Amino acid sequence: AWGYARGADSMGVDIIQNCEVIGIDREGGKVTGLRTTRGTIRTRKIGVVTAGHVSTIMDMAGVRMPIESQCLQALVSEPI
Repeated sequence: AWGYARGADSMGVDIIQNCEVIGIDREGGKVTGLRTTRGTIRTRKIGVVTAGHVSTIMDMAGVRMPIESQCLQALVSEPI
């Protein structure tokens, strides 16, 4: 992940850590910005690299993905 981040950074991508996307703004079917926990970011392009949450984020943009995110939980234990 850090290798991709460094590569993206070297190509001019702004990476903001610990900043949750809470909405995607659109006008005329095009992305105009992101609403985040740190404020609004105006942009014409976004990259969604959220692994298991991609359909959740794309729903904010009004885009239906061919996969569906599911909340999973696991418990790992070992005999005592």
